[in-house]
Amino acid sequence: MNLLLFFIRFLANLVITSSVLQYDKDFTKPIVKVINLDKNVERWNEMVSQWSKFFDLKRISAKTHPNPVCGLALSQLSLFRAFRKSADPYFLVMEDDAYPGGFNLFDKICLT
Repeated sequence: MNLLLFFIRFLANLVITSSVLQYDKDFTKPIVKVINLDKNVERWNEMVSQWSKFFDLKRISAKTHPNPVCGLALSQLSLFRAFRKSADPYFLVMEDDAYPGGFNLFDKICLT
């Protein structure tokens, strides 16, 4: 199992099992920061329709770069810097193409 797959599974387990997640003001849904490019309004709308019943989504504007991998890395780095400056015990972060299908579907798509 590669490190990326392990990390994705770890984060998903954290969402499901953690009792220390940040919650919205009504203490009903965990807060999740979602990385989204400003031009990808459709992806943000899809995230809201798929995930808002489970999480209080906070949109984070993605950094742009000619190389998309570098743009994602810059976006994540800015979130890590914000986390270090915050008093929060952790941030839960998703990209705007996350899919709520579960591990079985993820394994079928990514490991076959």
